[in-house]
Amino acid sequence: EEALGLTLANDCQGLQEKGPRGLPLVAVAIAVTYMNREADSGLGYLCGGVLAWTTLLQNILSKSSAFDYEIVVIVDYTVPADHRAAIQGLGARVHPLQAADMSLLCLGYSDFLPGISGPADCAEDRMISPGFWSEEVIGEGSYKLNGNAVPSSPAKKVATSLKLFVASLVEYAAVVYLDTDVYPNTQHDVETLSGTALDIEDHLRWLMRTEAAEVVVQRPFTWPSYPCPVNTGYFILKPSADAFLTLTEALLSGCDPVEGWGGTGGGAQISWAEEGPDGGLEEEDTTIAEMPHGDWFFPYGNGDQGLFTYVFMHLRRARRPRRVHSIQYHYIAKWGKARLYADLDTFCAAVSDPSLRGGERTRLAYQLENAAIAAEGLEAAAQLESSAAELYGQCASDMRARAACGPGSR
Repeated sequence: EEALGLTLANDCQGLQEKGPRGLPLVAVAIAVTYMNREADSGLGYLCGGVLAWTTLLQNILSKSSAFDYEIVVIVDYTVPADHRAAIQGLGARVHPLQAADMSLLCLGYSDFLPGISGPADCAEDRMISPGFWSEEVIGEGSYKLNGNAVPSSPAKKVATSLKLFVASLVEYAAVVYLDTDVYPNTQHDVETLSGTALDIEDHLRWLMRTEAAEVVVQRPFTWPSYPCPVNTGYFILKPSADAFLTLTEALLSGCDPVEGWGGTGGGAQISWAEEGPDGGLEEEDTTIAEMPHGDWFFPYGNGDQGLFTYVFMHLRRARRPRRVHSIQYHYIAKWGKARLYADLDTFCAAVSDPSLRGGERTRLAYQLENAAIAAEGLEAAAQLESSAAELYGQCASDMRARAACGPGSR
């Protein structure tokens, strides 16, 4: 900050802001790493978690008359060049993280890594060595869910924390972040980008017109049985160097094993504006100790969800983050088994389960429709002269196989 002579909140926000049609330019971002995945699952994740996701979102976002959108895929060193080229070939922008970015995450999670005492221990040559982030080498961290310790590897903590870099995308008026297992309601959201799955544009309009606000977060879908203040599978942020530096400084300060983030303990004050059933907002003020979990060690409390709670609800609480009702994860009926990058047999068994009824059946029907739309888009991409044509063809075949699943298929 001193070297650049910047007033961070003003000078480094919205460097571009306008898209090709003169509308506010909004990034829709995902973060991709293979560090917490088996080597043979990389292609499957690329197909269902990245390329299919990009195709589906392109299909919907191009219909917007309120914003210009650009899909941004944040990748680390584990994503190979041919996979990056395939992402770019679908019209998305690839935002590669540098060695310094990964070193930041390494230092931030040093409590969970063996022998980390300073920057030299997080050098690039060490981080890219086989097994550096693996559970076998590093061991297990854990969080508490309903009083029980749940394993959470350092690799997964780091993978989920790549999303903090959306705050650095200051060339956009706003960034919508989605996890790769959050899918749109296909044709049902095309006109309004609203509905039971994603209320993106409603949230964006509020954020744009509320000058003091900087973030929209979501309450967990299964609250309070999944007791954390925010679920970072979906959020919208006005990016700024100020917010990014606050996030990185907080990460480097670490999460104390007893007192949580910043050593603030259960007495840490948190504030937000809660969205009511009628769409109105009510200001909420409480402490970590008064929340259902009672301390900082809720699900991913020592990872990204705790970091976002600490930064936006505690350190920057005067800006009153808006907390909205959870969006619908379309795999929710089967807790991950109906993701488009799940093993094919597992996926087919999930979506053809004859016991499913009501909303579960509807969401999985959407997912079958998603697979068909993604297959069509990837088949079209495979027909173009491109070095990624073979990858597109493989992924299109995979999506066709998924679209063929359904009640009575298996």
